[in-house]
Amino acid sequence: MSNQKIKVALVDDHTILRNGIKSILSKDYKKRFDIVAEFSNGKEFLNELNNLELDVVLLDLNMPVKGGANTLEILQLSHPSVRCIVLTQLSMDYMVESCMKLGARAFLPKEVKPLELKRAIETVHAEGYYYNQLFTEESLQNPTSRKKKSEQLTLQEKRVLRYIVTGSKTHEIAETLGLSESTIKSHRENIHRKLNTSNPFELTTYCIRNGIVLE
Repeated sequence: MSNQKIKVALVDDHTILRNGIKSILSKDYKKRFDIVAEFSNGKEFLNELNNLELDVVLLDLNMPVKGGANTLEILQLSHPSVRCIVLTQLSMDYMVESCMKLGARAFLPKEVKPLELKRAIETVHAEGYYYNQLFTEESLQNPTSRKKKSEQLTLQEKRVLRYIVTGSKTHEIAETLGLSESTIKSHRENIHRKLNTSNPFELTTYCIRNGIVLE
């Protein structure tokens, strides 16, 4: 592998977040990253784009002046070789799918761990895409597949899911629905398997990110 550093630009209107990312990347013990520029909005970034030697851009979606989606669209039309990793605080299905169509190579929450951030940048640079729970190879090939996961739940599983995300325990759900605890445990296991989650927090996060309304 080449020892040449990956040239990275940061585009985010939050100074604290930019400083945090700069600190993480600059302290990388393998010295893999070179932060070539940082910008507080998409307009500033695009104005300087022709003057930059750039491999990867970390791009916020919600910014003043020019937002991330519009910036991503222009970037991919004018400089398709620059690979974009989208950063956001809240990721709904439509956001991920829209960014995929516009050319995003990865989709990360802003609370991403330092190790995963560095892994994502390196993987996007070397292989083209970085996949995680938000941005899967399956969803890239078939954008509707993410929505189909929740549609795989039975009516009874959806009822159980509603109580799980509100914090109810297995015995409480069983009593409310008039079912045995073993049946509820079985439903919980099926829900986690179908949605690829492992605990109530992940279930709640999944419902929020995918806009699932539990009635």
